[in-house]
Amino acid sequence: MRLGVAFDDSILRLNSVIDRELLGTTFHSDKFESPYTLFWDNGASRTNYTSNGEIVVLQFEILSETNGSPINLSYNNDWWDIFDLDYNLIEFTINNGSISNPPEDNNHNYVSDVAIPATCVDEGLMTYTCAVCGDSYTEPIEKDPANHTGGTYENVITPATLTTDGLMGIYCAGCGELIETYPIPATISDTDPLLSVSSSLALHGTAASVDISIANNPGFAGMVLKVSYPEELELVQYALGDVDLLSGFTGPDGVPPGEACSISDSFYLVWGRTSDYTQDGAIATLTFAVDPDTKPGEYPIIVTFEQHNGPRIPVDYQEQPLDISIKNGAIIVISYILGNVTDSGEVGLADLVRLARWIAGHGVFINELAADVNGDDEIGPADLVRLSRWIAGHFGGLTLEELLIK
Repeated sequence: MRLGVAFDDSILRLNSVIDRELLGTTFHSDKFESPYTLFWDNGASRTNYTSNGEIVVLQFEILSETNGSPINLSYNNDWWDIFDLDYNLIEFTINNGSISNPPEDNNHNYVSDVAIPATCVDEGLMTYTCAVCGDSYTEPIEKDPANHTGGTYENVITPATLTTDGLMGIYCAGCGELIETYPIPATISDTDPLLSVSSSLALHGTAASVDISIANNPGFAGMVLKVSYPEELELVQYALGDVDLLSGFTGPDGVPPGEACSISDSFYLVWGRTSDYTQDGAIATLTFAVDPDTKPGEYPIIVTFEQHNGPRIPVDYQEQPLDISIKNGAIIVISYILGNVTDSGEVGLADLVRLARWIAGHGVFINELAADVNGDDEIGPADLVRLSRWIAGHFGGLTLEELLIK
């Protein structure tokens, strides 16, 4: 390859030529004048050079001030200046440059450009180039925690159970940060046997009831349920869901269903029947008193297949073990009566009128927590409609709290 380098020798003096030895044997001109000839021959090695990069550096001395004296490269393929080993002519596009006097320091106009973006693992690199003279320098860019790199991986945060969803985390493979999550569906199906405990809202100092229900009942004859709960709750009464459930039944502390009691911490419900009970639905209703000093929050009602000396699996009349899953519930203690926006202690027409006036901007007081009767975290016409319908008896006797849980 042969290249001609033309420049204005009244402004520039070529002082040295530094070859980067990328293109083989050099036969550059020994006269540093314009036009200067660069020449490479690779015939000895009999290979075509295909590498990219800087092939030569020309160092000039500026003889007089210039705002941009051009340096022009040229070649002439009529004279076979550039060809490969098979004597095929090679065409190149040439981008010429120039040399200027550097400006005073205060005349630089540096433009920034991100050369290497920062990631959550590595620093980046910012290049600053003067738009006037081409001078440049670089500065590191701090790591960017939000620019994740290296892909992602998943890891289970909370495993799914038969009755509750789990949680899967997606993590950055570079820095290990949790990026997002998605639920892992519970593994129980709609046809699997399930014993579930309902949840109920209650004010502190009042009582609330929950149901223990069975669905897809495989038919049980022997079953022991241990019911455990926090110290803020006290069992004050229980009932069975069906008269047939009295067969072979033993209640807590010998207290019959329907009678008042006072049981703390835990108790047992025991069945030892002479036939399988196969009905679906509530098998027991438990009523708990909530201590007056109880703080708002969720107080779990935990049911396990367990007797006084350890776990016991339910069995049918043939004494075969039954695979029944359990989904537990809670007493959810609140500090207000849903719908009682006046804080009078009961829900009625006064609450409906007060809520309507508040919505109309009359500046009246309401308990805003109690006013959100539909649970959408907003107070508006939808709450007014639900409260009006409930006062008119349109919900079949369900409380506003029960509607909210549903």
